[in-house]
Order: sequence, then C-alpha cells, then structure tokens
Amino acid sequence: MPGRRRETRFLPSAPWNAALHTVEDVVLERSDGDEIWVVGGTPARRGAALILEIATGGLRLDVSVMNSEPVLVDGSVRHRLRLKVVGGGNDTATGDGMKRTGTETWR
Repeated sequence: MPGRRRETRFLPSAPWNAALHTVEDVVLERSDGDEIWVVGGTPARRGAALILEIATGGLRLDVSVMNSEPVLVDGSVRHRLRLKVVGGGNDTATGDGMKRTGTETWR
C-alpha cells in the first residue's frame, strides 16, 4: 500500500531492573550490633536496600537485606528478614527512647 510507513514509530526504552516495596508492618524480633531480625508478610531479595522506620521512637534506619526465609507463625507463612544497618552506628533504638546492643528479644 502506498503511503504506509515501514519504519518503527515508537521504540520503547529498555526496562529498568527495579522493585517497589510499600509500607508494611513488621514485628521486630531482636537485634545484635548492626543486625536486626524482623518478621513480615513479604519476602525480600538479598541485597535489597530498605528503610526501617520505628514509628514509636521516630527512628529511621537505612538497612540492607542479608537473608530472607519463610517461617510459620500461628499457622500462616511469614518471612523472617535479617537486616544490616548501613551508613549508621551500631546501636538500634527500641522505640521507647532507649538504645540496645547485643542479642535481645524485641517486645
């Protein structure tokens, strides 16, 4: 047919390799130095950069996922994440204004 284009009119760019994590409540299990263990409903990829915000203490930490494993909690599958605090000190706030180091259970 005369008058029809044979060239591509639109060429999409290459897709980005990205992921979006939305706000999710997690249970803080424990901390040990600059590592924090949390349990939540979503798995995370090893090496993913996340922000952990402890609302009651107003603390916001940049963390990296070191490990993610499924666990059973009250008959449902949850995911335990081992997080490492990046770009900050070795203390972790508990949400009550106190900072704790060492292996302790979060309550």
